Amino acid sequence: MTLNTAERDVYNAVKEFSRLVYSGGGWGQSMAEQTAYRYAASCIPAAIEYMLARLESHAGWDLNGEVDEDFLEEVAGPSPVPVSGVDRLRAALKYDADRDGDSKLEALVRALESIWSDDDEAKRPRRKIVLFSFFRRTLSYLSRRLSRLSITHERIDGGVPLPEREVRIAQFLGSTGCSLLLSSEVGGEGLDLQSASVIVNYDLPWNPMVVEQRIGRVDRIGQASDRIVILNLVCDGTVEDAILHRLYQRIH
Repeated sequence: MTLNTAERDVYNAVKEFSRLVYSGGGWGQSMAEQTAYRYAASCIPAAIEYMLARLESHAGWDLNGEVDEDFLEEVAGPSPVPVSGVDRLRAALKYDADRDGDSKLEALVRALESIWSDDDEAKRPRRKIVLFSFFRRTLSYLSRRLSRLSITHERIDGGVPLPEREVRIAQFLGSTGCSLLLSSEVGGEGLDLQSASVIVNYDLPWNPMVVEQRIGRVDRIGQASDRIVILNLVCDGTVEDAILHRLYQRIH
C-alpha cells in the first residue's frame, strides 16, 4: 500500500528528526532511532503519540512554543539539530487520522470485510483472525478505531495480567461473535490458536523466526482449515518495505 501525502510527511519528518537526534550516539541512541522508524512504519497515529511522549519528556521541548536551542545541542551531542528539522516535525505531528486518512487502517478494514464477506456468502462461520503488532500504542489505536467501526475484537499485550489474557483468549476462541484478536508478541509464543486461520502482520519484526512463531500459533495440530492466510500490511518506501524483502531473502 502507499502512504498518502500527509502520512508521508509524518514518516519523513520522524525519519529526519530521528537521524539528527539519535545517529552517532552509540547503541542506545541507535535503538531509539530504529524504534522511531518502526513506529512510523507501523502506525502513523501511534508514531505521533510516541514522538510526542519522547519529546515532551525533555524540559527543553515545547510543542507549541519556542525551541530551546541549548536543548537541541544537548540531545544531539556534537551535531546540533537544525531548528528547521524541528519545525518540520512539529508541522507533521499536526496530522489527524480522521481528517487526513489512515491508509494502513483502511487496508486492514477492507481485508477484514473481504475475508468475512466470503464466509457469509458461503454460509460458514466467520474465520477467526489474529492480528500481530510489536507496539502497544498501535494496538491501543487499532482497538479504539475498530470499536468505532463496531468490529468486535479482543486484545492481549504485556500490560494485560495473565489471568485476564486467558479470559480474553477464551472469549476469542469460543465466541461466534468475536472473530478478531489483537496481540503483541505475548501471543507469538506458547499459545494454541488453531481455531484461527488468518494471520495479519500489522507490522513486521526484524527476526524471521518471530514471523514463524506468529504463524506457528495457528499452523498446528487441530487446524481444520485447508489453507492458512497470512497478510503483511507494508507501506511502500518505508523501513518495513526493506524488512519484508530482507525476510524473504533470509527464509528463501
